[in-house]
Amino acid sequence: MSEREIAQRLRSEYVKDDCVQVMLPFQGYLQLWGNGGLMFYQYLLKDIQFDRRETAIINFDGMNRFVNTYPLDERNFGFPYAGIPQHTERVGLFKKTNLVNQILDFEKPYVAIFDGYVVKYVAYKDGDSAILHVELLNNIRTVESKTKLSRESLEKYLRTGTAVFDPTQYKSIQICDTKGGLYHITLQSEEYYQNLTREEMQHSLNPYPYTERTTGMLKKMIENLDESLPYIVLANKRMIKFTEDSEISLENFAVVRTGNDEYETLHAKVPLKVDSIDNIKGRLGSEIKTMREPKIKNKMILRKRELQL
Repeated sequence: MSEREIAQRLRSEYVKDDCVQVMLPFQGYLQLWGNGGLMFYQYLLKDIQFDRRETAIINFDGMNRFVNTYPLDERNFGFPYAGIPQHTERVGLFKKTNLVNQILDFEKPYVAIFDGYVVKYVAYKDGDSAILHVELLNNIRTVESKTKLSRESLEKYLRTGTAVFDPTQYKSIQICDTKGGLYHITLQSEEYYQNLTREEMQHSLNPYPYTERTTGMLKKMIENLDESLPYIVLANKRMIKFTEDSEISLENFAVVRTGNDEYETLHAKVPLKVDSIDNIKGRLGSEIKTMREPKIKNKMILRKRELQL
C-alpha cells in the first residue's frame, strides 16, 4: 500500500457530467484551494502559536473566520446530503472528525492543508462513477533554488508572487503554512530581526549543558551580534498562486537576510501534475476502495431538512 497516495471510488449518485461531490475530513483546521481561490477555510483549535517573524491574518479576531463556497455552487442541487454541508463523526472512542462537502471539477488539481498535512486532490470520471486521487505533498522531492533579492524585490514577491525567478503575473496569491495560518507578511525593521535573533540565541543557551568555554563563546557572539550576521526572516512557508486563468501553483519558500538590503530566498515549486486515470489504476489497482457512506443519524429527518432548504 502506498504511503504517499490513495484513490477512492465514489458512487454514481455523487457524480455529474463535469464534477463530483466529495466529503473532505479534518480535525483542527482545513484550507481548500482551487477554482481561482480559497474554497473552504475553518480553524477550530483554541491555542494558536505563530512565529513572531510574521503578521498572521488568523489571530484572536480571525479565529472565527469561515469560508465555504459549496452552498454557493448551484451544482450541489441533487447531490446526497447537499443540505448538510458539514457534519461531525466519531473516530474511535475519543476523537471526532469534521467532514465537509465540496464540489471538484474533473481532472483539475486542488490543494488542501489540514492538521499538518498538505495534499493534492484530483477527481476523475470513470464510467458512471468517479475516482478521487489523493497525494501527500508534505515531503515530496522538489528542486530547490536560491535567489538573492533586495528588500524592495522581496516585498514585491511577498505581495504579488512575482520575482526574478518567477516573472509570471498572478491574479492572486496567498501565503500560508501547515499550522493553519493565513498570512499577510509585513517585513519588520532590520533592528527588529536583529533583536529577535539575539533573543532566540540567548534562549538556546538555557536548555543545553554546554561547556563553560562554549557558553562563553556563544554569549560573546550574542553580545557582538551586528548587521553582518545572517538571520532567518521567514521559514517553512507555502505560497498558493493563481493565474488569470485560475490555474493553481504551489511553492515552498523561506527567506534569510544575508546583509544590509540583501536577502536570499530558498524556493521550490511543488508539482501539481494531473496524472491519467489509467496510470492511477495501474499503480493502485486493487487498493482503490469505494468511499463509505457518512455516519449521519436520523437520515429521514435530515432528508426532510434538505428538502426544506
